[in-house]
Amino acid sequence: MLWLRLGIELERIEPGHPEQNGRHERMHRTLKHETTRPAAPNMLQQQGRFDEFIDEFNHERPHEALDMKRPADFFVPSTRPMLERLPEPRYPLHDDVIRVDDKGNLRIFKSKKFFLALPLRREFVGIREEDDGRFLVSFMTTDLGHATADGTKFLPLAS
Repeated sequence: MLWLRLGIELERIEPGHPEQNGRHERMHRTLKHETTRPAAPNMLQQQGRFDEFIDEFNHERPHEALDMKRPADFFVPSTRPMLERLPEPRYPLHDDVIRVDDKGNLRIFKSKKFFLALPLRREFVGIREEDDGRFLVSFMTTDLGHATADGTKFLPLAS
């Protein structure tokens, strides 16, 4: 949710189609093979393996997709400063703004609630009633899904 609040948009692939994100999947395969097979004896040593992998992956290992150059050869620090305070979500096109509770539940009507998502705990979401009586639930610029007209169930949007 932090990334969305910083203005970084999500890019989704179709469910069951990892080939649409092949480079990312390949990196995870290599990461898993080189750092977790077998796992280190404890968390500190496991973190050390991850740290070594990151350094090698970015600074030592050439990448075919980068014309046999290293990611560090292309890295440029962002000129955008890190915000001291995250902007509050705004929902000008929604009917109401509701805070998700500490357990990830959302209550549209006083007596009824439904589980939305743990990562949205204590975040504000926008609610807009649709023509069919359902409620569109959004976080920042991302539409998450619909609450049923009675406010008891959440139906995520298909990716």
